[in-house]
Amino acid sequence: DVFTALLADSVQAAVVGRPLTDEEQAFFKSKQRVPESILIARDGIALVVHPEHADSVIHLDKVKGIFTGTDSLWSQVQPGGSATKINVVFDNQGSCNARSLREKFGIETFPSWCFSEETTERVIAYVNTHPNAIGVISLSWISDAEDSTCAAYRKMIRPLGIVDPSNVIKPELARRPFQAYVFDGTYPLRRDVYYIRTGL
Repeated sequence: DVFTALLADSVQAAVVGRPLTDEEQAFFKSKQRVPESILIARDGIALVVHPEHADSVIHLDKVKGIFTGTDSLWSQVQPGGSATKINVVFDNQGSCNARSLREKFGIETFPSWCFSEETTERVIAYVNTHPNAIGVISLSWISDAEDSTCAAYRKMIRPLGIVDPSNVIKPELARRPFQAYVFDGTYPLRRDVYYIRTGL
């Protein structure tokens, strides 16, 4: 919706989760416009579970299995996990978090156990009341320990650490959605944030 508004000139600036595509650049060029696309931040996609979830670590291959439709039970993705079905809840099916995961794992659509609660607040509330759920949220919602809202959310959920064997240093170490791991590139679920300006 944001990119549609940019192309329609309804808005002339936006903060979004991807740069302009070649087609979008060509469109603006045809209108004799030279938009700017500036990388302003790097964000992490946090996978969060119920605060009493027994295991807070998951392997990246199992994360892929959940989103590609291979693994649907906790017993398939974590040793000693229960045989209950995993429910994955997004903030919005059209969000940059959903798009980034589709691109990361090379998929077009998510399996049936993935759905949307429309807002991050509702995702956190859902995970807090459903022990079998995994929530998909932006790291920014839980990264500031000194912010009272972030602190309240952090008590309601538990972020999963992800083991990524492609990491050069300590590949067996689970990287959690912390700013330091996003910054050094070892947290595997990262996305860029861009400021796009199409106006004068």
